[in-house]
Amino acid sequence: MLHKEEKNIIKILEKKIRKKIKRYTDDKQGDYDENFVVEKNDSIYNLRILNLKEFPDCITELPNLKKLSILYSNIKVVPSSLKKLKKLEYLNLRLNELIDIPNIIGDLVELKFLNVENNNITIIPEQIGDLKSLKGLLIRSNNIKSIPPSVRNLKNLESLFASRNNISSLPDSIGYLHKLKALHLDHNEIGKLPDSFGNLKNVKIINLSYNQLNNLPNLIEKLSSLEELNLSRNNISSFPELNHLPKSLRSIDLTENPLQSLPNILTKYQPESNLKKIYVDEVNNHLFSEDARKYWVDNKNYRL
Repeated sequence: MLHKEEKNIIKILEKKIRKKIKRYTDDKQGDYDENFVVEKNDSIYNLRILNLKEFPDCITELPNLKKLSILYSNIKVVPSSLKKLKKLEYLNLRLNELIDIPNIIGDLVELKFLNVENNNITIIPEQIGDLKSLKGLLIRSNNIKSIPPSVRNLKNLESLFASRNNISSLPDSIGYLHKLKALHLDHNEIGKLPDSFGNLKNVKIINLSYNQLNNLPNLIEKLSSLEELNLSRNNISSFPELNHLPKSLRSIDLTENPLQSLPNILTKYQPESNLKKIYVDEVNNHLFSEDARKYWVDNKNYRL
């Protein structure tokens, strides 16, 4: 016999396809046997389901499905038959109990958005690099230790949310994400940034707070589109000397770092700069020139 939540799947599908799904039963009571099937159907494009115990394999009989969300469930494994959904563009499996992302994910070549946040995933497969159309990758709040080098192939990726994992290093290939605009890597264990990091010419937001960075390569001035940089709660004691700041940079957060020095371009007032907010701890007040302190305090943009 089917569980209540599984029966709900049937009702949802029946409503969308506007006809009854075939029943397979031996007890003549009109209930659904656990061997129920969904006939191949071309009319369902968007499906959202909650509170499941297992991934319903029958969903893969919907060849034109473009958007699939299975949330707040206990799903541990995604079946290999998912690769049959060749037109899938949006896949949201957050808040489940997934232990991995199956290798067949690379077969979903039309996928533009993948959300597997709040699961138990430890490894991102190399096949993730086959998703050439992917624009958004959300893998927050898992147990992931590394990002595979194959991400270099995600030429259209615009947003990467990988906060709250166990990532200790980044592959050099991350510098190939030329369309990346938002990069969230806070609450990890990253101790060093690869030199290729400076190649992220279109990135606007970088959050590296709550990591283990102790120094930075001379990267900031290369990030020509950067608007917000959060480096708070690391182990940074000094910065490399900078010749200039990105003209787009508006905010930089350096709170809770053991700062001993900062480049002149940050400690002196730069009237031509678009930088509006610098966040540091009060103990670092002495690092700034008098005119810089007066400017930030008078404009209420300087948080000490």
